[in-house]
Amino acid sequence: MRISIVTDSTCDLSEPLIQKYRITVLPLYVTLGDQSYQDGINIISSDIFRYVEQNGNLPKTAAISVAAYADCFRALAKDADAVLCITLGSGFSSCCQNARIAAADFENVYVVPEQEQPDGNFSTVAYPNPEDEKAFALALALAKKVDADVIMATDPDADRLGVYAKDSV
Repeated sequence: MRISIVTDSTCDLSEPLIQKYRITVLPLYVTLGDQSYQDGINIISSDIFRYVEQNGNLPKTAAISVAAYADCFRALAKDADAVLCITLGSGFSSCCQNARIAAADFENVYVVPEQEQPDGNFSTVAYPNPEDEKAFALALALAKKVDADVIMATDPDADRLGVYAKDSV
């Protein structure tokens, strides 16, 4: 099975890792004053830090659009059996929600209904991190119901990923 991976630019993966695993990275938008940039394309973290230090103003950000996610998923799905999308957590950004909306146009994509809306309180789990198997309880129940092959979860800032795959043996 060939799986394509897409993530957002908040992942801050190294270029060698992106190339090795052929990861597609979609940029968030960063606005500094009246100028808008694409994270990782025409602005990097050090530029943002320098701006804040010099101006005392915090940047504004904008999530990746539903259309950008849909275009990316469509392109990747042409050559892959599955597209795995890892976003910034729903408690922090609308990237997760936008990816979910885009994914709705594809078959065999499911989102845990209780976790579909952004919730910075993470009220459906005791501890919102994928190293705690209890964080997967709702996803595992849905996976059993729909006979899913793979489920995944990230921690709130998306720097850790947990994956369950159906035993094919």
